[in-house]
Amino acid sequence: MADSRRQIVVGTLGLGFFLAMLRPPFFGALVSSSLPEPSVLRLSYDAALILIGGALLLSKDQIFKPFSQKRIASTAWWGAAITAFGVLLICVLGTLGVNLLAPYLLGVLCLCGGVAILTFSWFRRLADLDRSQIAPVLVAAFVASHILGLLDILPRGIEAALSSAYPVLSVLLMTLSFGPDGNSLHSSLASEASSKSGEFKRIRICTLALILVEILCGAFLRSRWAHGGIGYDPASSTVLTYLVSAAFGILFYLISKKSSTIAEGALTIGGVGLVGFVVSAVSFSMLPVQILSAVVTGLYSALLIFMMALIALWNLDGDRSPLYCAGVFLILYGLVSGITTTIVPTLLSYQGSSMPSEYFAPTGTIAGLILSFGIGIVLFALVILQRDAYLKALTELEPTKTERLETETPEQNDAESIHELAMERIAAQYGLTERERETASYIAKGYTTRRVAEELVVATSTVQSHSKSIYRKMGIHRKDELIQIVNEEKASS
Repeated sequence: MADSRRQIVVGTLGLGFFLAMLRPPFFGALVSSSLPEPSVLRLSYDAALILIGGALLLSKDQIFKPFSQKRIASTAWWGAAITAFGVLLICVLGTLGVNLLAPYLLGVLCLCGGVAILTFSWFRRLADLDRSQIAPVLVAAFVASHILGLLDILPRGIEAALSSAYPVLSVLLMTLSFGPDGNSLHSSLASEASSKSGEFKRIRICTLALILVEILCGAFLRSRWAHGGIGYDPASSTVLTYLVSAAFGILFYLISKKSSTIAEGALTIGGVGLVGFVVSAVSFSMLPVQILSAVVTGLYSALLIFMMALIALWNLDGDRSPLYCAGVFLILYGLVSGITTTIVPTLLSYQGSSMPSEYFAPTGTIAGLILSFGIGIVLFALVILQRDAYLKALTELEPTKTERLETETPEQNDAESIHELAMERIAAQYGLTERERETASYIAKGYTTRRVAEELVVATSTVQSHSKSIYRKMGIHRKDELIQIVNEEKASS
């Protein structure tokens, strides 16, 4: 248990380094001193993320299947290397005073490609967590990312150079976190069953829609003063912004830990966002811009990460692959980031819109607040007013391990029970982890390494790694020795 918690803490910190790269000042620090127009580079960055996300959605998961299992670590390291190369290229070009746009665009494309690979790798890694851990871990990583974000108070040149360490540290900690690859990709029968229920699908769509609309509302509010971190000067007010953001992250963490279901957590968090944005919109001309911008930025950023948690649950529920989840997140992240900077205003101008720029933020904010209120009512009706029925449905879908046994004879059921009881005793005696106990159980039944991997939905290399650990802890060297110990334990039952 202690090792598991330690792995989760390490993984949360690594995820924090990755989330720190999603903060607008991360990119702003790179391009603020570059000679080409920074807004063009920001537009290229957001647009490239959207295009890459779309490509991931259209790609065939089978092509990337090897990367989603035994080669996830090497894939992540490639992502870190490409990201770091893009960061360093932009920094070097700015230092040398190069004023050609093409090499900067190359650096931006490398940065986007690396971030996309890291996004996919982290969505795949989040599948190693239990369903109830997804939101708390991501929100806790968000808080950690804002502690790391205090580097923004450093001079831009220094902060930009330090940014190249973010992807490397993120992957380094990823490789030490969350246990073996594929630990719980399809381990929850309740999640698999819920993914097939129309009611649960409607609830998931509403929870994601509510948070997305809240984020868009925050992006419109931020468009009044934010420019993606571009033109930002390090100041003491930065500390206030990150403290407020971290406070919202802690609040969301507590809500996600206390909520009975992710839908209830989303409804509560969406309510906090709705109230916060309404107050901010009403108080826009009354509160100091430093305080107002800190509140809006904190809500916007925390909601964005909570949305990432909702998307990650698609993977764990078996509805979508990690590749698909990464594509969706990249598209939505690029979209809401672009609203703050240039993409949507550019599209409005291209379509010949006559809307004055000063009306852009108020119109989007009001529309977002109205939509949030409407979606909140629907989600309230689906979850809160039918809470007992909803929780009862979840309880009925809990994995009972009886579905497979119903087709077996009483003698087979008794044999299975004796086997599992023996494995529980052996696991306690030799200090086997839960995953090692499951692996040992299948090995003791005579399963091959390939079949054990299929049963646990992991790579064969993962099974081999578990086997070595099991043999070491039990002081044995061969499969038949394990079978003999299990048979002796069964005989003594």
